[in-house]
Amino acid sequence: MSDSSMRLTKVRWDGKRVTITYTRGRGTEENPADEFSLSCSDEPSRAFKDALAALAKDLNVICEFNPPARVTVRSVSLTWKNDILGAVISGLKHLTSANTPLVLNTPHLPSEKYGPNAGGPLMPDGMRERLRNLLDEASRYVLGGAREQPRMDLPDRGSEDGPAPAPPSPKVH
Repeated sequence: MSDSSMRLTKVRWDGKRVTITYTRGRGTEENPADEFSLSCSDEPSRAFKDALAALAKDLNVICEFNPPARVTVRSVSLTWKNDILGAVISGLKHLTSANTPLVLNTPHLPSEKYGPNAGGPLMPDGMRERLRNLLDEASRYVLGGAREQPRMDLPDRGSEDGPAPAPPSPKVH
């Protein structure tokens, strides 16, 4: 359930708020696309959280942590140069030697070369698909889905003898 005119540029979940920044429309150099930002305290769905957490694998590969470090991905910043997806992953690593975590930001990496003569590293294998999964979940969140649904615990109106009696029918005169 994604909106094809929506281009996400930032997806963030800090454990309390979701922040999603996106543009609508293509825009041009003279007339850029409109930009919108959603900041909401509605908890995202498990699928949204899992999609963001799955990028820890890529953060570890890009930052060359071997063995992989225990990191928490907090956000992803996205670019769309020449319709090519690029990303920076931001996360936190707990340190026993400090009261605050180490903030990690990967270098920006594109999903493919920007041109035939372009060089440089690309996203690790599978990262583009993991990003697409997150983008789908974030788009659903913007459109009102991908949120945890509150549970309503209603009191049991029945008893040990059986269900509660039906309410009386209204009297018609």
